[in-house]
Amino acid sequence: MAISGEVSGTTATLVVINGFTVTVESVGDSRCILDTQGGELLTVDHCLEKNAEERERVSASGGEVGRLNLFGGQEF
Repeated sequence: MAISGEVSGTTATLVVINGFTVTVESVGDSRCILDTQGGELLTVDHCLEKNAEERERVSASGGEVGRLNLFGGQEF
């Protein structure tokens, strides 16, 4: 069953390495972790449930913020 673009979402993480420079961009909750002994986290999760300002911005621009429940299972 396909999910309409009106109620679905996505995440993305991009890493560009140029010599000794590492540039990381992310949207959503896809994490980028540097492979070191401590596993240094390089990104911050974007979570509308925890960010009231972003929920308001999305709603003000005509978007909808809510939970997605597929086939009566766990809500996402």
